[in-house]
Amino acid sequence: MDKQHSMAAEPSDREVLKVLESRRESTTGTVNTSGSPDVSLLPPEDTNTRLVLREAVARNAPVSFAVQLQWSVRPIDVKDVPRHPLFQAYALYAAEGHRAGRTWFFLRLGFFNDALSAKQVAQYLRADFASAAVVPVSPEERQQVGEKGRCPEAATIARRPA
Repeated sequence: MDKQHSMAAEPSDREVLKVLESRRESTTGTVNTSGSPDVSLLPPEDTNTRLVLREAVARNAPVSFAVQLQWSVRPIDVKDVPRHPLFQAYALYAAEGHRAGRTWFFLRLGFFNDALSAKQVAQYLRADFASAAVVPVSPEERQQVGEKGRCPEAATIARRPA
């Protein structure tokens, strides 16, 4: 049994992230991510998203990524975020998730078709957002952001259920 087939049965969260990190939208195989070695690919904060990603990897289905610019235990006011010209090309939005009994708030920029593209943008934004990282997002989060549209402050709110 080959490695890809055996992973499809029950990949761990770490294996899923490794596969997602090495994927490119238009190619198969591993890509060189040396252009952004200090940008982390974070695991999703909720169980449902991790399950959706596990299924997507097993089916070799596309996955979307966002650059997570900030996170906090308090809501993030998008109006206080330093503006960047790159925000015009993507959806800047606030999201909310729950982990270990605590609500977390995120400021994200999306969406990207592969982790490398997201990492390159995160690296570019590091001057203004020192903790920028990349996170795979669920189709539901992407859909919520799309349905909300952009508000005048270039922000969209996506909220996830507990």
